[in-house]
Amino acid sequence: MEWINITDKKEGKVILVGPFVGGWAYFFLAYYPMIHRIRQDNPDAIIVASGYLSDWWYLKDVADYYVGFEIDNAAERRLGRNPTINDPSTDMIIAFAIHNNIKPAYVYFLDGDDEITAHTYGENTTVIPRIPYTHDGKSNIISVWGRNKSAGRLVNNGSNEHWDRTIEYLLSKEFEVVVMGATGGSYTNSKVYDMTGLPENDRARLTTEKMSECLCSLHDCSSSANYTQFIGNPTMIFNIDPRNAVLFRRRNLFETLTEFYCPRKWDKWTGPNPMIGVPYDDYGAEWEKAIDRFIASAKTETPYMYDEIHSSKAGIH
Repeated sequence: MEWINITDKKEGKVILVGPFVGGWAYFFLAYYPMIHRIRQDNPDAIIVASGYLSDWWYLKDVADYYVGFEIDNAAERRLGRNPTINDPSTDMIIAFAIHNNIKPAYVYFLDGDDEITAHTYGENTTVIPRIPYTHDGKSNIISVWGRNKSAGRLVNNGSNEHWDRTIEYLLSKEFEVVVMGATGGSYTNSKVYDMTGLPENDRARLTTEKMSECLCSLHDCSSSANYTQFIGNPTMIFNIDPRNAVLFRRRNLFETLTEFYCPRKWDKWTGPNPMIGVPYDDYGAEWEKAIDRFIASAKTETPYMYDEIHSSKAGIH
């Protein structure tokens, strides 16, 4: 674990919020707005938050200290804690804070299962603010977020061939391409600007700054698409199953321009992935036409509708 001193604040009631251990989408849908609500209700308090090491930056304006830890890409990520997760517990975060001379007076525990944790988030959230971001509708840069792991319930990754050929197509159309994600869980490509190897302490800042230069983003069915929806970057998701298409629409809190493309019908959302073993040449021409249509939309349509919403509109399940 790593102790991150954001403000060096020493005076005030210490409020510690248990570690965020869920799927990355829930950081933005639940943990991020909960910390904002706690800060709103306790403007003079010292707030200690905790979660994946890279995510401290998103809370830099509302938390005073942050306990960061590396994400385990082999764990099954839901909303609350489950048996596959080895991330630190709330008790471990408390002990670490005390070790760093910060003694909590009040603690929000987030170690329950999905239902218990969802209740805690729901009881402590009102307004959900969008992460500050300014869209560049004239940009020639497109970000690619390819998922490259099998942990959890999602099995609809695009293949390396899919993203290799997609990038070749974008380059042939004279777009610049940046590959984003994180080492160990994401597609990588050494032929373009690849940001997957960023240092964890600075990943969130550098990623968000780069996204402000991107016209739009292409994704697998992954939490990275929740992130780009959350900041307001036009988002296109490849190979999405019907269930997750519903979830991505529901979780698109700020009504970010979002499109889906699925070359083969899913019989069951849990799998098998209908695109496994399907060569790019069997569907690539139609996918490329879909990319062209999406890029045209990203250049002309409103990228997002709101800067904040009331939590009653947010569905985290």
